[in-house]
Amino acid sequence: MALEENRRAITLQNQQLEVEKQRAVRAAQLQEREYNQAVIRTRIQEINNALVQLATVKAPYPGTVKRLKWQGQDDRLLTVELTVDVDSPTGRSASLSR
Repeated sequence: MALEENRRAITLQNQQLEVEKQRAVRAAQLQEREYNQAVIRTRIQEINNALVQLATVKAPYPGTVKRLKWQGQDDRLLTVELTVDVDSPTGRSASLSR
């Protein structure tokens, strides 16, 4: 009878150890997942910041863009012909192509 109780106690202890092992594995997986998500969020923010910088164009003159003609692209360099209706100090507009 005592032998049977010992076997049950050992079986129960082994089951408890297995449950603890599974919990530890799950905790490690969750920690790794959270880390990977943080890395991805950081990378997305870096890409968004780079896109903002790429999309920013500052006009050299006050005026209105009248025409934009695509010239080409070399790697990250875009070439365009921009026609601007420039506001002149006299109140009249003048066309400028650069």
